[in-house]
Amino acid sequence: MIKRYSDHAANERTFLAWVRTAIAVMAFGFIIERFDLFLKVVAPQLPERQLAAHGERFANWAGLAFIVIGVVTIVIAAIRALYLSRAVLPTI
Repeated sequence: MIKRYSDHAANERTFLAWVRTAIAVMAFGFIIERFDLFLKVVAPQLPERQLAAHGERFANWAGLAFIVIGVVTIVIAAIRALYLSRAVLPTI
């Protein structure tokens, strides 16, 4: 039996919650970036609708920013989980 198993399990659940949140943020960034591609396909079919170049750049940068934020969140969550597993739960 693992000593202080409830603390270990809580640490693992917290880590997985952070990873799940980071994946959702990255998926949202991917959707932002791909929605711009969708607008490029649909815009020529709509009457008198044209895409602004600054809107395209903003969508690309915003999507990439969300993806990077998601990756950074996973890295921070992993560092935090390792720190807590070593510092607070040294018997595991």
